[in-house]
Amino acid sequence: MDLNRDLAADYDFHATFDLVTNLGTGEHVFDQRRVFENIHNLTKPGGLMLHVMPFVNWINHGFYNFNPVLYADLAAANDYGILRLGVANKGGFEVTADPERAPQRATSSVPSWVARSARAARAYRGLRRVVARAPSPNGLGLTDALAEIPLSPAAPDLPLPRALEAVMNRDRVYTESDYPVLGNVSVVALLQKRHDRAFTIPMAGRYLDDIESDSLKAEYAGQHGADASGSEH
Repeated sequence: MDLNRDLAADYDFHATFDLVTNLGTGEHVFDQRRVFENIHNLTKPGGLMLHVMPFVNWINHGFYNFNPVLYADLAAANDYGILRLGVANKGGFEVTADPERAPQRATSSVPSWVARSARAARAYRGLRRVVARAPSPNGLGLTDALAEIPLSPAAPDLPLPRALEAVMNRDRVYTESDYPVLGNVSVVALLQKRHDRAFTIPMAGRYLDDIESDSLKAEYAGQHGADASGSEH
């Protein structure tokens, strides 16, 4: 089946599952909205959606690379639970975000959109446990994993670059390179579908507070944690 198409409408495929995996598949499909909508529709309420997708390097591997914040905003728009968020190599070495741990740097260094998105979009309501703790000192707090922090040798004290470096170093067994920057890093997101509502397209959470149109505010109100009338849900 062509994943650019609506599997239910175009193929009359209506099966649903307890677990749906997107393990290096979606980046090869042009229509990303359809990919995430198909995954949503294939998953039973209470079921899990596991994404292991290219994040850093993966040059010319597929059409797209994916950022951790995508899964946070996707979860906020669709009221998914986020059970796991981290970065990993293909050998299974993973650094996960710990929702209970504060960022290691001062709050002022965290971009303001991260704090706004976390409060307004309520992206992390279900994020109270992590399946596995970070296997190295390079652990991430949740905002560390979502903040826009450049990977640079000039910023070795920043949590996300440290985590990426740790994963890349472990990946040298595959690249046979002395340069860890060549290592491929994937983003890992385990989401839980908590309802049977239709799929909702997310807006980038960092811009939710900048919407001026009343009609667009109403359209994305659910991602703020409120319906169009302003009532929280």
